Amino acid sequence: MAVSESPHTEPVSTAHGYCIALYDALSAKADGDTFTGKVTEVYQTLGISNQYYSRIIRALVEVGSIEHVQRGHHKRPTIYRLIDRPTREQLEQYDFLTPGTKRKRVTDKELLQRLEKLERSTQGIDVIAAFTNLEARIKALEKKQSGGT
Repeated sequence: MAVSESPHTEPVSTAHGYCIALYDALSAKADGDTFTGKVTEVYQTLGISNQYYSRIIRALVEVGSIEHVQRGHHKRPTIYRLIDRPTREQLEQYDFLTPGTKRKRVTDKELLQRLEKLERSTQGIDVIAAFTNLEARIKALEKKQSGGT
């Protein structure tokens, strides 16, 4: 869905700003490239509505800005690896305000074009058979390695 097609009244550029603000806040509390703690506490200091929390986190993960290392709970902290500060251009490619069920659907024609492009790029290779073969070979090497030591 294009940015202009979002059904939300909240300007998307503001939501993109929220993503950048959260990344910056996490970065300020990080030790090197690792944030350890309660993300929700950092998020609440920004004054952003809680309705955006999970979408903002998901957007940061999906654009490659952060990586979820450890899920936190009451006995252990959440850990995120901070990879790269997101840019508005990266975030514009990701419509995180609109739920996935309401995003623009891919037409049958577009899906067929994608499938044909994929078939051309694999040039008749049976991808499933190739992966099955690779998996069997890896298992055999692992078995040989563990048996030999």
